Amino acid sequence: MSRLIAFGCSLTKGAGLPDIYDKKTNYHNPKTGGSKYAWPQIIANLGNFECINLGYNASSNKLIANNILDFQFEYHDLCIIMWTFPLRHAILDKNKWVFIHPTSNKWKEIS
Repeated sequence: MSRLIAFGCSLTKGAGLPDIYDKKTNYHNPKTGGSKYAWPQIIANLGNFECINLGYNASSNKLIANNILDFQFEYHDLCIIMWTFPLRHAILDKNKWVFIHPTSNKWKEIS
């Protein structure tokens, strides 16, 4: 079976959709994969693909590109990329990504 590989931000992941939303924290569960209600899974179902949803919340375009370059693609994979808005930034700090965007706590501190 061919795979649909989706890269993007929280819109790709499906943050806020009921199957990955944690009512205790009023936030999505960051350790879960993408939602079965998000657009990548819907497209995969229509095309009979295995869905690999690599959406990551608050992701910058730089991080999305990095994830694409790091991914091990197979010959018949279908890759769809949903780029995010340009005000999001990410930097690698001590082997972890730090997200910088207008709604983050780090925005003023780092910028």
